[in-house]
Amino acid sequence: MPDDRLSLVALPGNTFTCLDSVLDQAERSGAVWVRPSRREPLSAARLVATLLAVGWPAARIGLYPTEQRALHGLLKLADRRVVYGGAGLAASVRDADSLTLHGPGRGCALVPPGMSVQAAVDWLLPLVAADAGRFCSNVRTVVCTDPSQSHALASSLGAALDTISPDPASRDRPLTVFREPAEAHRALRSVHERMRPGDRMLTRREPIVEVDGAPCVLPRLVRLQAPEGHPLVGHEVPFPFAAVLAAAPGTVRAVTAESLFVHRPAK
Repeated sequence: MPDDRLSLVALPGNTFTCLDSVLDQAERSGAVWVRPSRREPLSAARLVATLLAVGWPAARIGLYPTEQRALHGLLKLADRRVVYGGAGLAASVRDADSLTLHGPGRGCALVPPGMSVQAAVDWLLPLVAADAGRFCSNVRTVVCTDPSQSHALASSLGAALDTISPDPASRDRPLTVFREPAEAHRALRSVHERMRPGDRMLTRREPIVEVDGAPCVLPRLVRLQAPEGHPLVGHEVPFPFAAVLAAAPGTVRAVTAESLFVHRPAK
């Protein structure tokens, strides 16, 4: 039976994968407010409309497509809070009471010694580029424990990412088209500003192209010179991006400890 508490669910841009949280809170709470991502509000709106269409009480569900700055006001009014978001949002709401926080996934992939470059690229490409690189489970960090692997693997993976077409008719590897040029440039800049001396960008195309008049950020791949404490390790952006690094066992443990999704090839 539902209680009399008010729940808030603040959703991320990859909304449809997280709608279970809305249904869970709707079932257990007196009412649930849904705050969709501005980047992708339609899935949340469709879910709310569907519930209302089958007779769910209107007083028990609300849709609040607000700007992010209004989220803090909604948090103060709710009794339960489920928040999805990146590192900045996670840090800003971490002190809220009764909070379930789904922060950055910081997905990483561990390439075992002896794995061939081609086999590794075939395995890694969908992990980095599937779903336009927007999911928290996408790989952001590729870790090679054998230093001799990292250069050849990074070059080949960068070349493979450069073959992904921005053409909307290409359905194998869809890419994100941004509403606003400033948003696309801000996401891209967040990668370039975090690069350190000695890092190398291994994807070669111009980073932003227009698709039907809107900006699309093409995949980016960076090989890190010194991975310890590097700001690109686990960095999440709404397009395919990964950093490749060679790491000693201590660094591997540090990377995987911060990751919610650690990918290893099937044996």
